[in-house]
Amino acid sequence: KGLGKMTKAEKWHGMKNNIPMIDWVSERDGKIDKVFKVFSVKADPIINHHRLGDTPIVPLVAYLEIGAEVHSLVFEKGEQYCYRDIKIYKPLKLFNEKSQEVVMKIDEGYDETINAVLYNYFKPKIGEGRMVEIASMNISKHLGEFEYLNEITDFETEEMQEKLLSESLEMLNKKYNNAINLGPVFMDEKSAKINTFKLNEKGAILKVALSEEQIRNAKYDLPNLLFNPAFADTLMQSCGVHASEGSDRIYLPSQIGEFGLVKVPKEPGLFKSYAKLIKSSDDEKIYNVILYNDKGEVCYYAKDVVVRRISQ
Repeated sequence: KGLGKMTKAEKWHGMKNNIPMIDWVSERDGKIDKVFKVFSVKADPIINHHRLGDTPIVPLVAYLEIGAEVHSLVFEKGEQYCYRDIKIYKPLKLFNEKSQEVVMKIDEGYDETINAVLYNYFKPKIGEGRMVEIASMNISKHLGEFEYLNEITDFETEEMQEKLLSESLEMLNKKYNNAINLGPVFMDEKSAKINTFKLNEKGAILKVALSEEQIRNAKYDLPNLLFNPAFADTLMQSCGVHASEGSDRIYLPSQIGEFGLVKVPKEPGLFKSYAKLIKSSDDEKIYNVILYNDKGEVCYYAKDVVVRRISQ
């Protein structure tokens, strides 16, 4: 329907063929006002390989990739991106593996910022369908202050025992029908033998390898991704592993104060993610998170990550 609109995107820095998470755009008064993405199991490994039980569910990080790409269309492609006030109002599931379209409506703010709201068409069993607000965020290239987050690594001790992350996820899947299932684009067979976690009451530490499936899978299109969302999900996994450990509940991210892309990982390597618990209750837990590469450089950080329990 809107593929013809994509030709108008050519004037935005020749990005027409280099935006894997945007299918087409619409304009108002000569400026992009909406971008569209149809998520499908067949076309998008990030959806097919990310499931709640057997049901594909759009990971929060996919919305962040759309945000980076739309920012690159409206302004210019950047090396760093910062997202603020991220909110997930309604998790988007692909029931019966049926494709779902997401519409991101944008408004340009000051200093090259974008305010974005994401919508999805919802058709109830009874009554008329309508566009439902599912998420919102602010996008810019200006990173916040994050150096102080280096201090959150102080909860690591020698007494903490390492366990394979794959074994923990497998155990959760045996225990719950709707636990998170991660496919090869998140964790392939090789990285499943490497990825470990250790935790205590203060937080969790993940040591992970970048899944080579991200590099090999042409449908994932890593060279043209700005955020590498499947790997950025490591930060969310760090929070989820800690929140669910020793609990009979599953937690999903619902809100993030700030998420910064400092240096996008696209090459094989080992990385370490620290998620430190800030606040905890029965229904939700809040973390600060930082991820380093094997050179000790910060790749991503996230402040005030809120994970909320979901009903079983």
